[in-house]
Amino acid sequence: MKGVPLRIAIGPRDIENGTVEIARRDTKEKGVYQIIDLDIKVEHLLNQIQDNIYKKAQDRLEANTYHADTWESLMIFLITKGIHICSLGWYYGNRIEIKEESKATIRCILLKTSRKQELVF
Repeated sequence: MKGVPLRIAIGPRDIENGTVEIARRDTKEKGVYQIIDLDIKVEHLLNQIQDNIYKKAQDRLEANTYHADTWESLMIFLITKGIHICSLGWYYGNRIEIKEESKATIRCILLKTSRKQELVF
């Protein structure tokens, strides 16, 4: 069931007991929950899943982003090492030069940093 964040299973015994089984896609955990206030519990679980998925993606982005301090180090990262995500201080002229020299394209992502302008590509 690709893409389904929660799977809710209800069987005859569950109906008798007033419970449902909920399985989370992100952690593979299963739990039994009372049907009472199920809407609130499902909303809470969906928020947890969203936070968990976002954190994993953020951690993966941070772990795979290389910071270039010079033009030369940027080109080494992009061309020689085949790095896919680099960040550096940016000015408009970089866009064309980067594309011509490395075939890389620019993706502007606002980074939380002390630098005034950063660019991820």
